Amino acid sequence: RSVRFIPNEKFDMQDWQKKRNRETEERINEDRRRLSAIGVTEKSNKDEVFRPRIQKVDEDENDNNRSEFGDEDYILGIRPEFIKIDDRGVIDTKVYGAMPTGMESTLKLETSGYLLTSVVFGGVTFPIGSTAKISIDGDNILLYDRKSGGLICSGSLEF
Repeated sequence: RSVRFIPNEKFDMQDWQKKRNRETEERINEDRRRLSAIGVTEKSNKDEVFRPRIQKVDEDENDNNRSEFGDEDYILGIRPEFIKIDDRGVIDTKVYGAMPTGMESTLKLETSGYLLTSVVFGGVTFPIGSTAKISIDGDNILLYDRKSGGLICSGSLEF
């Protein structure tokens, strides 16, 4: 399935990446200067970039822990309430897990080997293994840079 991310505000990705690279280099150089000035060596287990866990049906630990990501590696942050069960939805899913909690249910939905979390309001039962179409609504979908872990912008998805 082809998906297009549409930013809420116009921006240039190459400019954003250049700024990210410049700020990263400046931070590294500043840390080195600061440590050198006080005669301390850089610690080997220094803080790392946040690496979100991407849920898959068949997980491989190495998928989420690659040390190198490129400029074309991104992560979409989608709040569970933006993932709607919708008969007119464009994404086919299978209910992998369901936890009803009164007037809402938390669902784990499998699509193409990935798991999405959805919150559905109302007292509806979703049998595990059943199929459902979903849509992703809203203009507050977050686009993150996988290389730095930084937030790039918010926007919407077009299918």
